[in-house]
Amino acid sequence: MTFHDGTIDGAPPLAIRDHGGAGLAVLLVHGIGRTLEDWSLVAPLLCHGHRVVSVDLRGHGRSGDGGWAWEDVVADLERVVRRLDLGRAAIIGHSLGGVVATMYAARHPDCPAAVNIDGHTWLPPDAFPGLPPDIARERLSHMREWMRQQASAMGAPLSAAGFGAVLHAQQPWWSSSGFQPNCWRHPPSARRCVTHRGTTGSDRQGKRFAPSTRPWTRRTCSRSTRG
Repeated sequence: MTFHDGTIDGAPPLAIRDHGGAGLAVLLVHGIGRTLEDWSLVAPLLCHGHRVVSVDLRGHGRSGDGGWAWEDVVADLERVVRRLDLGRAAIIGHSLGGVVATMYAARHPDCPAAVNIDGHTWLPPDAFPGLPPDIARERLSHMREWMRQQASAMGAPLSAAGFGAVLHAQQPWWSSSGFQPNCWRHPPSARRCVTHRGTTGSDRQGKRFAPSTRPWTRRTCSRSTRG
């Protein structure tokens, strides 16, 4: 299947992948620390009856950097829908993207569908059957604080120490997905998966996740997806 990669101008510029198709438009939104590449296997299945577009959120993949505020991220999706003339687009999001999808739908009552895959929403404490409201209220408070911390961190580069911690946490997933051990044991190999960005202040080793164009990455991914 062919697709077209492009950029939506603005602040920040947003990377998109137009998978084509005809019918009701569907916009695919990835999770935190991920990219539009996550939808590579899903998008072709949706193209049989829909116009399908995936997007890199700000601060992710090939999109530009920018501060993180929920209303700004929803406005980013609105910009994609408007520039590509997607009309009344349905939004499908995973994890963080699922939260953004629900927020987009709340702001657009004419949105035909919003699919939240493994994302969290701010339901009232009495909306959790079997869970006492006081406990639900406490856990929702913890979740809001966690989301606030994640949102504030997304506007800043990943430090060298933070990058190492991420690699360590991802080791079990990398191993089970068929990646070679040298991808995480040797920093030069692992750094091929990221783009280095200059930073202000004392931290000159800021990094952000971006898809790699190296052949070894594509080969490894294709082997692991064949299962």
